[in-house]
Amino acid sequence: MRIPANRVSNMKKNLTKIIITIISLVSLITLSQKITTQTAKAATTADPVFFVVGSYSDSTTWDKMYQRLDPTNSHPIVKLYVAENGAVTRTNVRTTNNNKRPFVTVSFQDILWNDQAVYTNAACLQNAIETYRAKDPFNSADIVAHSNGGNVVTRYMETDDSVNFHNFISIGTPYNMRAENTQPATDMLLSLVAGASRLNHSMNVINVIGSAISDNSTDTVVSRDSAMAGDHIFYGNVASFSRLYLTGNDAVHPNQASSAQVAQILSSHLDL
Repeated sequence: MRIPANRVSNMKKNLTKIIITIISLVSLITLSQKITTQTAKAATTADPVFFVVGSYSDSTTWDKMYQRLDPTNSHPIVKLYVAENGAVTRTNVRTTNNNKRPFVTVSFQDILWNDQAVYTNAACLQNAIETYRAKDPFNSADIVAHSNGGNVVTRYMETDDSVNFHNFISIGTPYNMRAENTQPATDMLLSLVAGASRLNHSMNVINVIGSAISDNSTDTVVSRDSAMAGDHIFYGNVASFSRLYLTGNDAVHPNQASSAQVAQILSSHLDL
């Protein structure tokens, strides 16, 4: 039986409409899935703030600071513990879906205050950040460190420029290690000065310096000259460098990482 030409033409038109409709539906579904994926990714990849602990400290060092910075418990919190062999253990303390910047604590098995611990933990910090980024990619980050953690961060940044850090804030850091006031540069300080040209030249650095309540020459652990020795490392090698000074009880070394004054500095200089 022969089908009339006009019916064949109509059938072709209808078939074309059906194909176009199917293609449109598939494209719409694909686009919807793509948008959903991108939205979910954006909600989980907010640029983190890494908080590095100092010598003789553990993963709880920054807990009180987190409470000051985030009284409504809105920010995700992740803790990374790094063994001396570089193995990283991750603990997701708090997970949220509001796209707030994650707070990431990095602590180490080696808690000593000596040159070798700085070198070891700088490599461990690199492992920790790479492990975090593999699961939660990010474009840039800020990093905060207390005490000898500032030396660890500085050494790490001089040997690995793969992360775009906007801001580095060190607090009570003994850049000249255990040296007392007026004593010459230690091997650690000389090493960090020698590597300073490899720092990210677009980074902003703030060196927060403490003191004893009645003695500005020390914060009870770090001498004033050792803390101020960061000048020799950062001036001329980063976009901006400044010193800020703590006062009162907040300025005493063991109180710094949980102090209200440091919380105010972090809130005003970081996008929190």
